[in-house]
Amino acid sequence: MISYPEDRRQRALDTATSHPERSARQRAREKATAWTAAIEEMLTGRVRPGSRTPVADLPAWGGRAAGGGPG
Repeated sequence: MISYPEDRRQRALDTATSHPERSARQRAREKATAWTAAIEEMLTGRVRPGSRTPVADLPAWGGRAAGGGPG
């Protein structure tokens, strides 16, 4: 089974090679690069999606938004 990040990267790569518009191909290449970086971070353990501390070296999520919203 392919993971969500792998699927998004593959879709971006497909668009980067097949879309008729040059600007769309360029944006897709940039997205594919970003997804590749995200996948690499997950494989190293620096990024752990779903964790209370999803990014190493950053504080734990406290459950509230930091900023002026309701509540």
